[in-house]
Amino acid sequence: MTRLCPIAIAIAITMSGATQASDFFADSTLDLKWKVNYYDIEGEVDAKNVPVPASLAGFDTTADIKYDMSIKDKGTSAWLNWQSGWLADAIGVEIEYQGAVIFDQSGKIDGAADVDLTPAFGPGAGSASVPLSSNNPYFYGKEADETYVGKLGNANLRLKLGEADTETQVMFGRFTPSIYDLLHRPDEIYYGMHQVYEGVNIEGHYEWSRGMIEPWVRYITGYSNEWNTDTVRFKDDLEDVYTDDYGNTTNGFDEIINVGFHTENDFITSSASYSYAKEYLSNGIIEIYSGIPYSFMGLGDAENDKDHYIKYMVKYGFEKGLGDDNDDHSTDVYEFAVGLQHGSVDFLIGMTQNGDESFYGFETQDGMNAGGGTAVWGDVAILNTFKLAGQRTYFFVGGADLDSLNLPNWRVQAVVANANNTDLDALRVGDLIATPNEDYTEVNLDIIYAKNGYQGEGMSYVLKLGKDDNYNAFGFGFFVEYNGDLTQFID
Repeated sequence: MTRLCPIAIAIAITMSGATQASDFFADSTLDLKWKVNYYDIEGEVDAKNVPVPASLAGFDTTADIKYDMSIKDKGTSAWLNWQSGWLADAIGVEIEYQGAVIFDQSGKIDGAADVDLTPAFGPGAGSASVPLSSNNPYFYGKEADETYVGKLGNANLRLKLGEADTETQVMFGRFTPSIYDLLHRPDEIYYGMHQVYEGVNIEGHYEWSRGMIEPWVRYITGYSNEWNTDTVRFKDDLEDVYTDDYGNTTNGFDEIINVGFHTENDFITSSASYSYAKEYLSNGIIEIYSGIPYSFMGLGDAENDKDHYIKYMVKYGFEKGLGDDNDDHSTDVYEFAVGLQHGSVDFLIGMTQNGDESFYGFETQDGMNAGGGTAVWGDVAILNTFKLAGQRTYFFVGGADLDSLNLPNWRVQAVVANANNTDLDALRVGDLIATPNEDYTEVNLDIIYAKNGYQGEGMSYVLKLGKDDNYNAFGFGFFVEYNGDLTQFID
């Protein structure tokens, strides 16, 4: 109850004046995000001579890893978010609840790793079979047998300074950052709940004649991931030294400091984020987009510049362990891409090069991490990760609106990501089991119907088809979603 005290105080303040209280409630919004998710994916991993470190087997060796993989999920969720109007044009409140009903999560991983005993016991020792068997839930990944999950989402007191075009907001409590990892895909479409952070969030929005900038500073003390109804409060809940089921050790931290910005103008869009946890990790990423209108090259009229241009992107990210226990961890990533915006058709083609180690982010000792890590374009694919040690990934991301074919509100888009030269010797055991192949490709095709763009106001529908050769998987997902402010239905 103490954690919601600021919200109770703010509500009490609104009672001090009838006019202000009226604005506080009359200008409020009640946003509903309702979703239905369905997955049906099957595959099989069959990898030979996968390196197994001594930390797991007791000696360096190899294993043949073979298992069947399936994702069989059905679920629906509703997130209800209330934001007040502004009391005295300065004080506001946000409260959200997330709930999800799970009908089926019967996917499985079932197989074995045959570990070669020859390096330890000599010729003729043969192999030992280690079972690999578990449930494989995806909609709510923590527990396959749950039928309903829910949690308090965003819940914060907000203070506002300035007007709409020169505005600063300070949030105390639980919040969801708009940009943290600089992720490109809306992860919330895949899961029953979304991520929530605890702490203090200061965000600005400042406009000028040719653009805008949104800087932020965040002091983060707790985190609840999309697969958890609880909140990990770093200082109280993280162990000083934690060993997971695979023998990997991580340390604890008390808080994360995150600073960054997002800016747009007529010529460039850029975002940057830097995060720091004392004696644990520092992590940063910067991404820059720009474009060259056709008219600059004498290929079109200036009036069409917003819809006809060559675009390009460059990115750099890094991660560095801090303190005596983490100091040997260091990696980075470079990414660049070029593409085209030609009316209703858009695409990017590029390359990502990861450093000598994988990105891990701020691990919360429950198999998740509270941000950090890195965001690469290959990760818009749904099954595989493309930010592992040594990987070079070639990717294509693009699509087309189908209005010109007399199919208004329809869009088709695709993702192709091809990973090469994954350094299997540098992977943690969990990553090694999930990704036992050095080279793999994933292809996703999305067919979308949405009047206001996917995740825009109203109903939207997405059929996602996918194929890869890491899991040798094929399958599909179907997503139905509604987004809207319910106060529009109230007189």
